[in-house]
Amino acid sequence: MATTGVSEALEDPALALEDLDKVISLVEERQSTKPPAGVSVAGDTAEFLPLSFLDQGAQESRAVCRIARYFPLSTLRQEVIEEMQRSPLFGGPGSRDRSASRANDNLNTESALQDIFGIPEQLMPEIFQRDLSPFERLQNLFPEQFGQDYVAEVSRILKNLQDPRRIPDWHQLPSLSVEQLKRRLDIGEIVGAKIFGSAPTPLEKLKSITENQLAKLNPLPIGTGFLVGGNHLMTCNHVISDPAEAEQCVAQFNYVDDVQGYTQSVVEYEFDPAVLFVTEPTLDYTLVQLKSGMFTRQAGYQFGWIQLVERDDAIAPGLKVISLPSETNLAPELPAAEILQKLGVEGLATEAEFQAAYPGCTLAVKALQWKHRDQLALVARHPERLPHDLLDRLSTGLPEAIGKKLLSASAGDFVISIQHPKGQQKQISLNDRNQIKDDGLYKNFLRYSAPANYGSSGSPVFNKYWQLVALHHAAIAAPVDDSNSHKQDTRHSQPQILAHQGVRIDSILADLKQKSLTFSKLQSFIQDFVVTAEALNYPPLSSGALFNGIDSVVNTDGQLAFVSADAAGTLRGWSWQGVPLWQTRQSFQEPLNNVQIDQINLSPTAVAPLVTQGIAETNSHRFRFITAWSLTGEVIDTVRVNLSESLWISPDGQHVVKTQRTDTGQTQVEVQTLAGDTLLIHSGDFTVTAIAMDMFKRWFALAQTTGDKQVQVQLFRLGQQSSLASKKLLGGTLLTWQGTGQPIKTLQFSHLETSVERLAAASLDGTLRIWQLSQDPTQPKHTFTIPKASPKSGFAALCFDATADRLATVAEGEAAVKIWALDGTLQLTLAHAFPVSQVDFSTDGQRLLSTDEEGTVRLWNAQGQTVEELPQAGRWLQSNPEATAARSQASQPKLTVPEALTIEAWVKPQTGQGGTLLSNHSRIGGSAHGCEFRLEQVGSQLEMSFTRNGEQRRTRLAAASYEPAAGLPWNRFSHVAVTVQPTAVKFYLNGTLVSTQPGLASLPAPRADLGTQLPVLIGATWVRATATPHLDRVFAGIISELRVWQTARTQAQIKAHRDCRVEPSDQLIGYWRFEAGEGTQVHNLAEASPALGAGAGIQWVRSALPLPCGLALTGRAEIDCGTSPSFDLAQAVTVEAWVKHRFGNGLIVSRGDRDRGYSLAWRQGKLRVTLKNPELSDPIVEVETKA
Repeated sequence: MATTGVSEALEDPALALEDLDKVISLVEERQSTKPPAGVSVAGDTAEFLPLSFLDQGAQESRAVCRIARYFPLSTLRQEVIEEMQRSPLFGGPGSRDRSASRANDNLNTESALQDIFGIPEQLMPEIFQRDLSPFERLQNLFPEQFGQDYVAEVSRILKNLQDPRRIPDWHQLPSLSVEQLKRRLDIGEIVGAKIFGSAPTPLEKLKSITENQLAKLNPLPIGTGFLVGGNHLMTCNHVISDPAEAEQCVAQFNYVDDVQGYTQSVVEYEFDPAVLFVTEPTLDYTLVQLKSGMFTRQAGYQFGWIQLVERDDAIAPGLKVISLPSETNLAPELPAAEILQKLGVEGLATEAEFQAAYPGCTLAVKALQWKHRDQLALVARHPERLPHDLLDRLSTGLPEAIGKKLLSASAGDFVISIQHPKGQQKQISLNDRNQIKDDGLYKNFLRYSAPANYGSSGSPVFNKYWQLVALHHAAIAAPVDDSNSHKQDTRHSQPQILAHQGVRIDSILADLKQKSLTFSKLQSFIQDFVVTAEALNYPPLSSGALFNGIDSVVNTDGQLAFVSADAAGTLRGWSWQGVPLWQTRQSFQEPLNNVQIDQINLSPTAVAPLVTQGIAETNSHRFRFITAWSLTGEVIDTVRVNLSESLWISPDGQHVVKTQRTDTGQTQVEVQTLAGDTLLIHSGDFTVTAIAMDMFKRWFALAQTTGDKQVQVQLFRLGQQSSLASKKLLGGTLLTWQGTGQPIKTLQFSHLETSVERLAAASLDGTLRIWQLSQDPTQPKHTFTIPKASPKSGFAALCFDATADRLATVAEGEAAVKIWALDGTLQLTLAHAFPVSQVDFSTDGQRLLSTDEEGTVRLWNAQGQTVEELPQAGRWLQSNPEATAARSQASQPKLTVPEALTIEAWVKPQTGQGGTLLSNHSRIGGSAHGCEFRLEQVGSQLEMSFTRNGEQRRTRLAAASYEPAAGLPWNRFSHVAVTVQPTAVKFYLNGTLVSTQPGLASLPAPRADLGTQLPVLIGATWVRATATPHLDRVFAGIISELRVWQTARTQAQIKAHRDCRVEPSDQLIGYWRFEAGEGTQVHNLAEASPALGAGAGIQWVRSALPLPCGLALTGRAEIDCGTSPSFDLAQAVTVEAWVKHRFGNGLIVSRGDRDRGYSLAWRQGKLRVTLKNPELSDPIVEVETKA
């Protein structure tokens, strides 16, 4: 049953007209590309189209199909035919209250229903040329059939009729006469006369169709659809509204007649809504997947598909204007009422009076680029709604030089529709009257004069370049004039159709993109088959970063400072500001009950730069593991080892020391590489109590207790070769210890790559000895005793600082770190709330890290002040020997220092979210520090804000106040900027100044108790005022081309450079293009050597437009590049360019004349290279691509 939507509302509130400025820009573009009138007998030469137009149309038409549905009998009767019976178009109850135009064709006729349902001629007599029995007449009733006064009575009859238990001898009802049925069902005379007093209508007869008859009709045509992807079809929501309906439908391709009128072989595809089904009633579209199988090609690869492109400039409406002389007293942007007053038209004093009298009408004076010249004009929208006498007065009020013509018009764009009208074979609507109507461009819809019919719903609408512009969905009926309703019987009438309407493709695609945020399959479809506005036009440059609004962030200090691990096996990488750079978790294929990391080793230059070890437990067994990671938290490899082996990993993470008992009862110590190569075996009658290797692999030490209770430190001097695998053990040296006593539990080398290298050892009794290895290593240089809370507890950790002149100790069970001079003087005590488990100095000595048994990590500066506190970060940690706090501060732009500052970026925020674009901001101790630039939605307004040291400047903007043609910039790219000076803070949107606020002074030097520069983050703000520091106000959307200047840029500078890349300069202190495309590194290109930031949770996005700008050529323009000899062809030539071809033939580049030179051209859908040289044996060489 072929369908279409018919709307009687000319101005539904949801049908907002496109903004006038947008319409004018579209019409101006059409006018500017028209060639100047020349000598011709053909009228408008723009009406000529190339022959390739037909080829392209034939190709696009292959993707269009008829949609047919296998209706169950009950569905056809109750959901389709009864709905038609209710419609005034088919003589339904409302028809008596309507006045129709005008055509006395009754849609409730046999011929009309034959068209709509596609009933074969041979089945017509069987359905319509028979009388219905009285019982069948009753079965065809529906409650509203005779108006509201009879709904209750008809409902009672139907209720009894449908329940055999209510009527004795119910099975006899089909054989009863009219009078017998009236008595049996208690039908009153009035209702009885209405039911049986007239002949049954064709719809009533059709409602009595049998299962066998329906089987001959199924599937019934219900509309048109078209392929938009490999296996994806688009149609109207009112054609297929839910997955259940889709499962009853088929898409019929190649339903066309050949030149002799014979229908060709139809190819049918079933729908697969379980895979993908998206629909939106307000925009009346449905996107659904088709089935394909082992022996069935995907439909799109057999018939092609129509390209979906999200562009809002592919179609322009008609527009009516009156040209005004330059000396007119009418100024642009005057309200309509004032325009009338200045033209001498009285009676409407205010704009409100004008709109109340003529709703939807617009009169505006605009400065236009019209027909190749500047022109001041009076623009009219919906002038037909103005009374003729007002139009006459308006016309006569104009100066005589303008003449008496009321309005001159710019015709709307030409449109084409491919459809299955009335469910018939595929047809094309192609004539010179197919145009966008005057004022026919709405925010979400188009209105045009191209013909359509029942069954056309869901058909594609194209412009003359075969670009898809709309989804056809409705016919627009003329309004009803109730004053004439008494003059005619409207039961047999159709509405007068004023226009046809389609849903704009760019509106559909915008809605699909919004839905795809939570629908991964739809997101994949868009990525594979849709050219979005971002890909077509933005970002203005080729790349960007997508932030998820949850935990995505870019830390401009990409230096990995340290790594921590918690008791649950979670590994985190951190910056020196205490901001997480990444997070991962130790996992295995089988389910784990518990996993615990108990050692971390960092060596950034090694093959495996990060190595961890720990113990994992499943339901059946426990095992020890060693995992190698990248510096960004990706697993390189994992090995499992026996629990009976005691493992220790070298500081560089590249070597493993195994300690185990031999069959003879001796202890064996074996040093291996991670690859399993053995470097050292040391055995004897001893127990190993501690192991150490210096980070430069020169020394290896063992603390051991012999069988006779002697406490010893065995030191091995390694060779000087570059790798431990090639080093020879030069022999062990027994370091002096005082005979028997408490075992040594901790050994630690200093981190100096100099001759002043030291080894510290601490025993359970608190004795600490330090050897200087460049001197006599057998005798300790320093010895002192450290008091402990428990005489039986040892030391959890030892660590030298960067100079090896201080030593940090952690006694087991004590909630403090103590810093000692080498002579035993206690210098600092750093307190924790819980017993400390580990401590580590940074290699430059500016930071000390400590963590306690509750997993709280603290960062301390050299003076013993807490810089950061990170609750639940982990019980184990290791600093990066190549990361320094000084390097961290140098890598970040100084946002707080400059007197003047500019921050600018291209952004595409998600609807209702937005967030922080750039921050150097935190809340500490109840007050805010640093600065922050944010973009957010507040109610229906856009808010841009800049905060510096707790003082905020912000502006809230409604859509119309800054860019009426575009609205709020959600889900599309806009350029935002803020300039900050002591005198003023200014906000810009798309190069336009939108607000000026009071100025902000630059920040003083960083507070001493902060100890470090605050982190400079892109896409989030770091909050430290709570018990758990965390990311806040995380941006949701895409950021591209982010720049920070230490100067207040002017509006002209912002506007001039927003669409192009900039070169580094002294004023540019931060510049992120986000062009890495993979990995986590983000480059600040403002530095001479680009500083590296680290992105966590971001996705890289690429634009289909590879360059920031291009040149649009109409086919009648060219660029002369001059006659420089450098363009001449010598031995070889390379020509390359990015092009977006519409249709037809044309040169991309050419050099030379008819006999000599070269060219690259588009010819008959192929690229052709031509080389000409008369001096060669083959003077002309032409090569074409295959497709």
